[in-house]
Formats: sequence, structure tokens, C-alpha cells
Amino acid sequence: MHRMIDPGLPSSPRLYFDAERCEAYVSTRVTDWRAVERGYQATRVFLFLCHAGCLFWLWSAIPSANGLTGDDVIVWGAIVLFTYMIVMLVASPLIWCFVPRCIAGTLFSRKLTFLFTDDAIGFRSWFYANGVRVGRNFRGRPVQIKVAMRADSEAEDFAEYVSATIPGQTPRKWPKNHLRKARRLEIVIVGGAGNLPQIEPSGPRCLRTLPVASIPLSDGESLTVVLNAAIAITQAGMENSQRFQDPIEMDLDHPRSSRR
Repeated sequence: MHRMIDPGLPSSPRLYFDAERCEAYVSTRVTDWRAVERGYQATRVFLFLCHAGCLFWLWSAIPSANGLTGDDVIVWGAIVLFTYMIVMLVASPLIWCFVPRCIAGTLFSRKLTFLFTDDAIGFRSWFYANGVRVGRNFRGRPVQIKVAMRADSEAEDFAEYVSATIPGQTPRKWPKNHLRKARRLEIVIVGGAGNLPQIEPSGPRCLRTLPVASIPLSDGESLTVVLNAAIAITQAGMENSQRFQDPIEMDLDHPRSSRR
């Protein structure tokens, strides 16, 4: 397979296409809202360990300070402790801003893969124990398949839950922006009359959505463009010369390809 390059395609994720076998492949790692939540929880543990480690170091260093006795030890310890509190007062907001997403992307992101052929679309997601195969024909008739996004209802419910103030508990400190921008990636399957069914209220005979994965809005927008492009170029009955005409107009990054 060769990577497809086109000004209309996002740089990430990458789309690979095999013109001879009419197959396309897309793979990416997704840091969804659940991963970000785990990143915040891990950051809380990280900060606790930092506080505990620094206090232990102070406790160990005070008795071994040379030339300090009596009140000098107390004064020295108070100065160091006060300095540490000032540093953490400045550093904590920065840690809460950058560390959780770094931890989430490194430790808790998950892989999402798609394979497109002229007769089926397959994908692997953490939503399902095994891979999922979606046929592009039903009872001898083609079906129209599109990839779309909509609001993630689970993220919305969780945002309402953490926003509620529970008596006797400390209010939530970390942001909820990742919950507001959480989306659910779905495959929309439309069956209709004729050889080229269209997604219109009066046309389709049946409509079904298949959830694929939870995904941030920013990543979902680019992934949706790439996946719909992969669906378009792997349609059955399309000549190779037609696969790269408007509105797709993509190129392959091998020597025989050239941009106009």
C-alpha cells in the first residue's frame, strides 16, 4: 500500500491505498475523554507522591544539617518548607494543565484501525471484543455507507455528574473541556432503492448507525474526512482513472505519480 497525499486530506491520520487490490487502510491512536480522565487521576497520584517525597526529603535533611542546632534547625526547616510551598503554588497549575494529557496520550490512548475493500468495511475498536465487518451490499443491492460524528451522551452524562456538588465532598478541580468536546464516531448505513442510494429523508428505506469509538472533536473532524475519502475510493465498479478525479483528487506518493 502507498500513502495517499492530497491538499484536501488532513496530514493525520494517514490514508494508505492499494490501487491493484482496491483496498485502503487507516490506523490511528485515540485519546478519548475516558483516557483524559485517567490522566487526571494519574496526575493526582503523581502530585501526592511529589509532596510525600519532598516532605520525606526535608525530614531526612534537617537532622543531618551541619552546624545547625536548636532553633536554627526549626528556622531552616521553616524556610525550606515555605519555599517549597511557593514553588508548588506556581507549579501545580502548570502540572494540571500539561501533565494529564501527556499521561493520557502516552499510557491510556488506544488504537483504532480500519480496512476498506470494494465489498466490505472492517474496523477494530475497544468498543468491541473482536473486529467488526460491515458489508457494502445487502441482498444484491449496494448500500451507502458514511462516517459521521455526534455528541457523546455518556460524556455529557458524566459531565453533569461531576458538575453536581455533593455535600461533604471537595468540588472537582480539573477542567471539563474534554467532556464538552467529546464525540462518538459512527458508521451510518443507508439502504435504498436503485444502484446509488442517497442519504435523503425521502429516499432511504432503512437507516442504521453503528458506533465505532469515542473521540475528541478535533481528532474526529480529520478522521471523518479521511475515512469518507477511503470509502469513496474503494467503491465497487469504479475505474482506477475515476478514483482520483474531482471531488476526491488524490495522489499516491510513488515516483509514477505527479501533481497537476
